Amino acid sequence: MEAFIKYHAKELIIDGLKTYIISPEYYESILNDEDLFEKLGICGTFKDMVPVLIGNAGQISSPDVGFAFVRHENRKKFIWEATNVCEYNGHYYHVSIGNGWMCRKCGYVHKEMMIMPKAESEPSFLEMKYLSAFEVPDIFRKLPCKKCGNILQNHLLIIG
Repeated sequence: MEAFIKYHAKELIIDGLKTYIISPEYYESILNDEDLFEKLGICGTFKDMVPVLIGNAGQISSPDVGFAFVRHENRKKFIWEATNVCEYNGHYYHVSIGNGWMCRKCGYVHKEMMIMPKAESEPSFLEMKYLSAFEVPDIFRKLPCKKCGNILQNHLLIIG
């Protein structure tokens, strides 16, 4: 898309979605590009998340985490969405980043920075045709709870 040319975006198809990974040197300037947000129809809470996602990308270097815009071709609303991406061994993944995860069995909260596949953290992120074909990348694992030993419900990668 032409709007991303000035940000030296890398255009990829990840999990069937057109994804534009923004070059890190342009993170600050993209925050002030009101024309871009207007063209993409990103406003309100979705726009408020952009600084958080860019902050995530700036804090995490292993694995390589970046910031991107995703186009959901078959949506009527919220066609464009900002997200984080992770590059590992030459493959790119849409990811969510959090600073804790709770065990459903015992309630213990694991307070560690972690990355998980976006398709697991937000099932509505992928359309059914892509979600049904989604395979969890091998860098993510189901981990045991440190308190009770129960396997946590999502695939995670602890990064800190």
